Amino acid sequence: EQYDATGTSRAIAAFVDVLSNWYVRRSRDRFWAGGEEAQAALATLYEALKTVSLLVAPYMPFLAEQLWQNLRTAQDADSVHLALFPQVDEGLLDEKLSRAMATVQKVVSLGHAARQQASLKVRQPLQKVVVALPPNEAEGLRSLEADLLGELNVKELEIVTGEALATYRVGPDPAVYGKTLGKRFPQLRQLLAGMDQTPLALALLRGENATVMLEGEEVTLTPDTVLVVPEPRAGYAVLQEDVYTVGVTTEVTEALKHEGLARELVRQLNQLRKDADLTLTDRIEIWVEGEINGWLAEYIDYLKEKTLATALHTSAAPDDVTARTTVDLDGNEVRLALKK
Repeated sequence: EQYDATGTSRAIAAFVDVLSNWYVRRSRDRFWAGGEEAQAALATLYEALKTVSLLVAPYMPFLAEQLWQNLRTAQDADSVHLALFPQVDEGLLDEKLSRAMATVQKVVSLGHAARQQASLKVRQPLQKVVVALPPNEAEGLRSLEADLLGELNVKELEIVTGEALATYRVGPDPAVYGKTLGKRFPQLRQLLAGMDQTPLALALLRGENATVMLEGEEVTLTPDTVLVVPEPRAGYAVLQEDVYTVGVTTEVTEALKHEGLARELVRQLNQLRKDADLTLTDRIEIWVEGEINGWLAEYIDYLKEKTLATALHTSAAPDDVTARTTVDLDGNEVRLALKK
């Protein structure tokens, strides 16, 4: 009906990005859980990949065919190019859920940026994420709170108004207001610097105009001509974009630090699994030896669960292990080994 190769290919690419970098990552625990939960997660992934093979067939025929051949059943067409193009089943659409998930993804994006700003790695758990957003989106965010907390690796979610997270500065565009006000433009900047700019900023962030009185004359500030800059309150790293302001706490307690080190151990052990060419379902024994025994005991069950280990030893590894390595963990040398 409408030939738009560029627009449709970009939409497919965006979907694949969300599938790979959101659904698959958020579903890893479900894939490993076994039973009906794993079957449901894998069935959803299978359906998505199969649909993608049909969607990309006009653009990447050989890749689509390879994907189709890896996924097709005896009841499917012999080739992706002989199969019917997928049809939308609007009965499966959940607009409320989709809007809520879009909000979560927006908050997660800003939360990760705030972490990066404060040089806090994602594997380091933090105590709280604090979010200011439109009131009509708060319920949806709460409904998917577990996904938000898991993705940002924080313990708590608090929803607040913007002024609870930061104070704000507003910067009128000199190209706009310098032209309209002329020599009085510096007076506008001086006026703004001497007042509480947060109420003005919050109105602008909501998409509303704001007004100030300059020598008896009303000056209107519009969202598209003013730069709003948040100044985080102490103890937070804060990012703001449009009507969203997201902050994460920056204090790392000893308990949070130890949990972050345990997560780093999981990453290193799973990398060792990968280097040893083990399958996702192979069960192993693991050895962890180094200056970490003071806190390791609290996380033994967690480490075993996340690495599919049947046993964890804190002694030197025997000679017949499948793989071994030495890593640096918070400045300490730690020796890791595993045996299938």
